[in-house]
Amino acid sequence: MERFFTLGNLGRAGYLRSTGGVWPFSYDICDDNALHKQNWTDHYGQRINRCNSTRGRGAPEIDLLEVGVWESSKPELSTSLQIAPVLPKGLHWLNNAGGVYYPTYADPTLYSGPNGWAGVNSYMQNATMLRPRPGSALADAMSATHKLNASHFSDYYVYGLDWAPNKYIRWYLNDRLIYELNALALKGGTNDANQTVGDRLIPVEPQYININLAMSNSFAPINPDIPLPSSMLIDYVRVYQSRNEINVGCDTEEFPSQAYIDAHVSDYKITLDGFEDFVGNSHVMGPTMQAPSSPHPIAMIAGLAVGLSIILIVAAVFGFWFWRRWKKTRGQTALEARDPEAAAAAAARRRQEEEALRWEEEAMPGRRRWWVRLAVTFWRGAPAARTRHALAAGPIRIQVAPLPAPTTSVYPASGRKGVPPPAVFGGGARQGFVEGPLKGASKPV
Repeated sequence: MERFFTLGNLGRAGYLRSTGGVWPFSYDICDDNALHKQNWTDHYGQRINRCNSTRGRGAPEIDLLEVGVWESSKPELSTSLQIAPVLPKGLHWLNNAGGVYYPTYADPTLYSGPNGWAGVNSYMQNATMLRPRPGSALADAMSATHKLNASHFSDYYVYGLDWAPNKYIRWYLNDRLIYELNALALKGGTNDANQTVGDRLIPVEPQYININLAMSNSFAPINPDIPLPSSMLIDYVRVYQSRNEINVGCDTEEFPSQAYIDAHVSDYKITLDGFEDFVGNSHVMGPTMQAPSSPHPIAMIAGLAVGLSIILIVAAVFGFWFWRRWKKTRGQTALEARDPEAAAAAAARRRQEEEALRWEEEAMPGRRRWWVRLAVTFWRGAPAARTRHALAAGPIRIQVAPLPAPTTSVYPASGRKGVPPPAVFGGGARQGFVEGPLKGASKPV
């Protein structure tokens, strides 16, 4: 049996302790169905209900893809909502007008229609006709079935689910609507024996996705000749949300789950010989059934080797640079010791460098050497990113050219009429354009 389904976050597939009294409730009424066992169901009430909490909570199940063979060589796709509390006998969701829709009912390939499974709560209608009602004593299976052919097992098909909480669920096959279930189908009722269930809800609980190849004779007969192991190939799984209803995670403000799970840790933990698995993290959906992975020794050794290689390469580069610098300084010192003229030239260069450094410090007080600035930048970030600095006053040289008489010619530099030639700033290093008369002496300042 191929399966693709979603489950409310409070329940964990395969962990029965976590689903008891939770799966597949979607009910928010304080009544006997929430508090006590009813004689038509095996539930002993809803664990988190409107009577003992601000909201009824549960773990409803939406089945997008379940495949079985109930008639020889006639596989079918089952699309369902598993929900509780269970309706009492004599009531059926198909009796609620407008609640279900089978748009491919007359399709010559799919023949979509109500699931004919006669569950434990099926009943005789008018004492003459069996009214099958899919489900069990724990859940109503509000299900439709659709015929499949060989291509569904050899080609890729797109199975889609449109879920609008508290409104409707729609199932699609290759972008074609094949089944719809809406809130009208979940209206409650009272049977002839005065047994009552209130309105159930199209699921509102956060859900997580389950994909498996589980097989069970209780769902569909298992062919003993089926080849094992078998596989189901999935090209992609995509989840879309409305722009104004984006929600990521299963522990939301409206439906907090983690606090409840933390208070019932034993329900979400499995302990085997030498292995323990906790599936109560709302940020890791569903059971993992895998022991926590530890780094592989080979990966650790490879990582250390790469890191050590990088360190050695960096050390070699800096070592080579320092060695060249030391060799150059030693050669210069030896040359100065042998040649007085070379020593005098070196002394002159040093004086020029000291003068340039002194001038730079006067122009920009507090300026540090490049290697100090680099170290500070790496440690604290670029200074300009942290604070504003006032421009330091320094010897700015401005040379202003004499102005000729105004003319009406067009200067190529400005492209405007009547604009005098540009003044020259910084000894010709930059050019600026002057629109009005320029006052001041035409000499260096």
